[in-house]
Amino acid sequence: MFEGKTFGFGFCGSFCTLAESIDALEELAQTGCKIVPVVSYAVANTDTRFGKAADFTARIEDICRTKVIDSIAGAEPIGPKKLLDMMIVMPCTGNTLAKLANGLLLPESGTVTVSGMDTKDEEKDLVKLNVMSILNKKYGIVEGDF
Repeated sequence: MFEGKTFGFGFCGSFCTLAESIDALEELAQTGCKIVPVVSYAVANTDTRFGKAADFTARIEDICRTKVIDSIAGAEPIGPKKLLDMMIVMPCTGNTLAKLANGLLLPESGTVTVSGMDTKDEEKDLVKLNVMSILNKKYGIVEGDF
């Protein structure tokens, strides 16, 4: 289905949903695409009650058949060299979503797909505002369009 495509798959520090995100990564790997795994500093270095950092990265590397990118220096060439057709961020923390919405993380190639949001009820309006900001900046979509 996705033969010849290269997808980035970014993991942020929403540790309670990492297992679900890895399940989604496994499904994506079965489509024939090349996957470039990227993990945040927190995912690469933090052991939690949900699992050990080394176990998560080892499983991700096994699925993708390549080493994870776990540093800013390692990820820096992705944009300028246009290495990806699409970047998937799953789980996507509210912090990462806010950075995307406010232009602090600007992908230079491909499309960013924000997925796997796990928010508390009091955060839902802020998440909605940030998603709408991204849609408006990129596509000119406003809430009334839905």
